[in-house]
Amino acid sequence: LHKNLYNISSIDRIVVCYNRLNESIPFNIGLTLPTIKRPIPKDIERLLRPKALVFAQNQLEDGLSFINSLTNYSHLCRIDIHQNFFTGQIPKSTANLSSYLRFINLGDNPFPLELSISKVCNGCIFNKIYFAA
Repeated sequence: LHKNLYNISSIDRIVVCYNRLNESIPFNIGLTLPTIKRPIPKDIERLLRPKALVFAQNQLEDGLSFINSLTNYSHLCRIDIHQNFFTGQIPKSTANLSSYLRFINLGDNPFPLELSISKVCNGCIFNKIYFAA
């Protein structure tokens, strides 16, 4: 990967699968590229049929109100927002998330952890659920 790639501040994802790279990918690529530092965009509900939403290990902040817009995603099976700066309570609308939801990681965020699993998702069958670091 070209060294100038590290100077592009607007990059939010690099996918290097299914190719024939002749060189190795630097081990620290995730540490040197910028992290996202803002609330999750309000127009997230414009996504068509996401199966996974992963905003992990950034510096996202604000509350979790974006979860309200995820209740229409009937095929959503994974949410990972660990290691950010989300605050406040987990919205009650989380209980209305997709019945396909199998993995949710909310750990390493400064919101209160007095959570009950029934408040997070009602009727979901989780393979993995994480609340704490």
